[in-house]
Amino acid sequence: MVFSRMKLPLPLLNSEAFMLGRIRGRLVKRLMEEHAKLGLRFGSGTILICNEDVGPLSQRELSELLEVDPSELVRHIDLLEKAGLVQRLAHGEDRRINSLHITGAGRELRKNYDRMILRVENEMFGALPDDVRAGFIRTLQTLFEG
Repeated sequence: MVFSRMKLPLPLLNSEAFMLGRIRGRLVKRLMEEHAKLGLRFGSGTILICNEDVGPLSQRELSELLEVDPSELVRHIDLLEKAGLVQRLAHGEDRRINSLHITGAGRELRKNYDRMILRVENEMFGALPDDVRAGFIRTLQTLFEG
């Protein structure tokens, strides 16, 4: 049986859950490859974005914002800190809490990260006409917020 010539059954092609899962799988695979080229773990770039765009955050705040398990977040932060991309500094009011701060090197890597994300998104979604793609983003935002 040659799988490459087989067509998916119509119930799967008409299933939002199946199709989103399949697209997500392809997207994650590409993003993991590109993260590795930048020396990042998949997902670490979101920490740089939040730290640069939102500002210094405690690890708890960052965990809540990104909806990431705190122990998983710590693994990302440890690697980013070791690479000199972020710093943990004592929180101004409560010295028991660390705030995460992006470094100059982190800001530089962030520029490359943003270009990488744009490139992968264009690979994945570039076949969509601009108006359809904008509608797709609005649909995803609605689903995310709902």
